[in-house]
Amino acid sequence: MVARIQMLAVLLAAWLGGLAPAQEETPAELRNEIALLREKVALLEAEREQLAENLEAALVENRSLAERLGQTEAKARALEEQLAQRSAAPSPVQPEPQRAPTQAPEQISPAEIAQEAPIPADPLASPASLLRSLRESWERSFAGLSLASDDARAEYQRRLGQWIDSVQRSMHGNTRWRLLISEIRPGPRNRDANARFQVIDPGTGLPIGRSFLGTIPSRMVLKMDDLTGAQLWDVTLTLTPRPKINTSRLSAGPFDYPPLIGPMVEFQFEFDWIGMKRVTEQGAPTPDNPQPEGAPRP
Repeated sequence: MVARIQMLAVLLAAWLGGLAPAQEETPAELRNEIALLREKVALLEAEREQLAENLEAALVENRSLAERLGQTEAKARALEEQLAQRSAAPSPVQPEPQRAPTQAPEQISPAEIAQEAPIPADPLASPASLLRSLRESWERSFAGLSLASDDARAEYQRRLGQWIDSVQRSMHGNTRWRLLISEIRPGPRNRDANARFQVIDPGTGLPIGRSFLGTIPSRMVLKMDDLTGAQLWDVTLTLTPRPKINTSRLSAGPFDYPPLIGPMVEFQFEFDWIGMKRVTEQGAPTPDNPQPEGAPRP
């Protein structure tokens, strides 16, 4: 009986202990929790801004591709109409020539033939120059490459990492590009601006390689009094190759984007802006008014 009474007393004490109010957090603990929550809010805000910038860049690229697609389709339709008209028209009967004097063939201006400027040999002269130099270096470094076995692929990836370190050191330096800057999209609160860049040959005004998307730092955006139209700038910069290993990509594919240097390695680069100066030369050749290579400068 006594043992049963003792057992009931223990159970009653335990039940009363459970009803006791939980110990409240101290002010210091509350302040720490508030600080942690503020840090999380700041991280989420930074992530949201980064996602917004990435989305804007993707939208700009999508609009550009849509414009190019429309232009290509319009050109294809025009060519089809011209072909249909030529096929329907009767062929004129040509009279037999009678001792016609020999004439020199009509001279065609180089500007009518060349749509792009030759790619300079200097790796720092343009992204196209850097890509070609990287491909040549890759071919020299991996001649006779075989990826037939897992061991061969593992060895190739190891050597590929060493090769990337080497070209980042050897093909890094300061240079100057004449850039046609278009599709400028300023960021919020006067921050960096997204834009499309095309390297231009200063001597002919013709483009060198493909255009590419990039970012104009906010300190350089302040130098630009007009952000609406395409404009020419001489930009001083530091160029660095940043080849990226992608083990799932062994061939270029139908679009070759990003451009493939070799199996598993994609072409990427970055450049740091040093300074920029607006092109104001009178009569300077531009993509809209190119000048044949070798012609005297104005």
